[in-house]
Amino acid sequence: IALELSENRVVVSEHSDDIFKDNVLMRALGYEGPQKYLVVFQNTLVPRPTGGALSAYASFILEKGELKDFTVGSVYDLDTGLTAKENPPRPLLLHGNIWGMNNANWFYQFPASAEKIAYFFENAAGIRPDMVVVADIGSLFKEFFNYSASELIAMTPTQTQEIALGLFEGITNAEHSMSDKKNYFTRALARKDIMLYSTNKDMQALLEQNDVAGLASLRQKRDGFVPVVTSLDANPSRYLLGQAVSDNLMFLSAGGVRHAITVDMNFALNPQYRRTSKDVYYMKFYLPKGHSVELDGATGFFEPKIKAANGAFYTDALLEAGERTKMADSANHVEVYEEGDALVIGGFFQVQGAKSSVMVSYVVPRMYKDSRGYYVLHVEKQPGIDTSLRVRVFTEGSIVAEPISHKEKDIVIPEMKSDESIVLSVERTYD
Repeated sequence: IALELSENRVVVSEHSDDIFKDNVLMRALGYEGPQKYLVVFQNTLVPRPTGGALSAYASFILEKGELKDFTVGSVYDLDTGLTAKENPPRPLLLHGNIWGMNNANWFYQFPASAEKIAYFFENAAGIRPDMVVVADIGSLFKEFFNYSASELIAMTPTQTQEIALGLFEGITNAEHSMSDKKNYFTRALARKDIMLYSTNKDMQALLEQNDVAGLASLRQKRDGFVPVVTSLDANPSRYLLGQAVSDNLMFLSAGGVRHAITVDMNFALNPQYRRTSKDVYYMKFYLPKGHSVELDGATGFFEPKIKAANGAFYTDALLEAGERTKMADSANHVEVYEEGDALVIGGFFQVQGAKSSVMVSYVVPRMYKDSRGYYVLHVEKQPGIDTSLRVRVFTEGSIVAEPISHKEKDIVIPEMKSDESIVLSVERTYD
């Protein structure tokens, strides 16, 4: 299938290898019935689990390729129209007691966040979207305007929203060539700078089969982690520029694996902020659910005073399940709980300058190996956040570990893709 855009219409012709299977694309374009779209833009300078704080949005209908009922606006305006009274995740109680559209993307697994986005949008606007799309503002601006990080930082929130919406209208019309758009969207979907969700179960299954649904690849029978940082304020005094993740990985003679994961973050002052404050963030380390994890220590965290949730408000079932499984480590100021199909180690930390660091150490009592007998460490990066990865491999006692695809035991990946897998051959030696 080939696509061309002309006068707000997507024209479909033959003979092209599109990133979607044909039936997914045809349904998404409304050739099997009108599709109501909600596109929400993320500002990754203010990090959230799926990328960044939600700011501007566009809603429209696609029917047989034709764009109809195009509307744009601010998610903050939508929040003023919410009638739903729902308790937010506990960390967000630091800044208010009602959950809304701006911070609906609390869950790293995009389908869970997208379902909350759809729910709040329907509650505020009266429209149940068939498709929810999130797009990284920074990625769009760099691709089509060649904006630098410093130029993005200098923009006011209003300027960012206006330019993002103007750019989106240009993309959906004919201001950029189809090949440029297709190349960008292919890369953006692979990087999770754009993620898609359908409220139709059959359509969602097709999106997941085509790997464009923003799902994490954390598996129960494989070791791995995803560090996810969240700004608890929609307008913090400092913006996150990037992070360096390092894991001191030790294979234990008793058969387990110890991780000591450090996240070093770089920040820049928000020029729109008129005072200096101590910003409070929340860090989550996502691990495969089903692992028996022994917390070994943590640094850089603290426990702020949190408002109590409103007993009269509704609480999301996913959050309730997490509260039931939660175990607090008061000495290290972190908590361990389940979130959907993942195990989470989470904690609050403060940002008071250009740099901030946190560390968690834990033991996975069992060493997971693949069908070839190799230990595989799977690491994913948070969408939209520039991330480097360093894994240092250590052994205890009579264990030898040799990387399969790297020459050194100090493995460095300066710019992470959406995910990386490190394969090691681990053997015991005997005298």
